[in-house]
Amino acid sequence: MDSVVDKKINSQDSLDSQMSFQQNNSSTSSTLYPPQFISKNEQQTQAAKKVFLEDKNLLFVSNECYFLGEFQCDNITIIREYIQNKEFCNQKIYHTHLKQKYSANLSSQIIIAHGLYETSAHYMETAFILVGLGYEVHLFDFSGFGHSGGKRMNSSCKELQSDFISVYDRLSHSRPIYIIACSIAVPIILSCMILNPQTIKINGFISYSAMISIPLIYNKYNFASNAVLFFLSKLNPVKQMFNY
Repeated sequence: MDSVVDKKINSQDSLDSQMSFQQNNSSTSSTLYPPQFISKNEQQTQAAKKVFLEDKNLLFVSNECYFLGEFQCDNITIIREYIQNKEFCNQKIYHTHLKQKYSANLSSQIIIAHGLYETSAHYMETAFILVGLGYEVHLFDFSGFGHSGGKRMNSSCKELQSDFISVYDRLSHSRPIYIIACSIAVPIILSCMILNPQTIKINGFISYSAMISIPLIYNKYNFASNAVLFFLSKLNPVKQMFNY
């Protein structure tokens, strides 16, 4: 009996010493391993602090040439600049323009729009391939993404639509314009096309991993995507639309 009591006392002393150690090192442990991240009890788990709400516009105050300039890479010219959002004057959009160094500005143009949890940097390799095939390529970061202005993941649908329109207006409308869009960029750009059928003219649209909800009953018979694209093509005169 005494041995059982001794074991309980020893275990309690061990627990007390562990608690004392944790309290003495609370400043270090809370910095490296916040309790809300390691708790296995969902009811006790606190929401992670929003640490990605920095406003990229603040960078322009300290360094107006942040990631700006013209670069030469083999036979490709890369132009990086900030363009003003036409509707939201306090927002600046990080824009990258790639073209062949000795092009006669007669080639078709492609806008690549990134998806959720992405930036335009994810598509630089794709852009180089397309430029090698003779296209001019335009990439941009939506507001709150990458190096564009705005708070992280806190932009409204209207702001994102205005981002695309601001970039679209920079292109030459006398030459063909094609769109490659992923994820959240797909409904953003399609809604712009539907709302502005007279001003936004697209010659081709390629989407993949589109954030568009289609009832499962239609997917079962594998005709929903074609029907949706056909309907959208009637709202805006796009010559070719593909979805993957």
